[in-house]
Amino acid sequence: MLEHVADLFFPEKLNCLGCDAEYDPQMTESFFCNACLEQLKIDTTRCQKCDRPVEIIYDQLDIYQYKCKTCQEQFHYYTRHISCAHYDTLAKKMILGLKYKGKTEYCKGIAELMIKRLIEEHILDKIEVVVPTPIHWTRKWARGFNQSELIAKMIKTMLERDIQMVQLKRHKRTKKLKQLDKEARKLMLKDAIIIKQEERHKIENKVVLVIDDIYTTGTTVNTCSKVLYEAGAEAIYCITFAMGQ
Repeated sequence: MLEHVADLFFPEKLNCLGCDAEYDPQMTESFFCNACLEQLKIDTTRCQKCDRPVEIIYDQLDIYQYKCKTCQEQFHYYTRHISCAHYDTLAKKMILGLKYKGKTEYCKGIAELMIKRLIEEHILDKIEVVVPTPIHWTRKWARGFNQSELIAKMIKTMLERDIQMVQLKRHKRTKKLKQLDKEARKLMLKDAIIIKQEERHKIENKVVLVIDDIYTTGTTVNTCSKVLYEAGAEAIYCITFAMGQ
């Protein structure tokens, strides 16, 4: 599949999305040079629910199916979340550049890495519907786009099979969640995200992929997952580009 993506998108020479150096894309079949690909990796053992790095393998880990202590104690509506990179240096530069400097060309690189991760985790073939996390219309108007929606559209473009995209609605404007802790975020997002009644049938008994740029506390993707779960989704996977602290 990714070989076909390379044929469609890559010219003979390409400038790396990460460092802007010119390189031969046939050497990596990627929008990134090998050096930048190395920066965009999470190599540690990770929780099999939320994908956070688990640095210490404690005795109970195997008993709890390799879930971190947070996921052992808290309920998530999603089946599993996976991420592509740590939110540091290059990944941070790309997310901030996309959201606040309009560098929408980053979407193709982010989508590429998400597809690779979904293939690695044997999730891609299961997906029937993609759902970008929503932002309030006033924020979308000010920014000019919803970055999660752009990434979702790019993934649809790159894949060779028909996948529906369903939009959730953020009908309540909230403060920026960046400086809030998990409990404050949950309170802020309570009843803020909905699915329109006419969209519910597209979700029923389907395997859904929720797409976002960054996973910090997981509140946003879990809130979206709750809405999709209550709409009748069979399973809900989430993918983000970067894993925050």
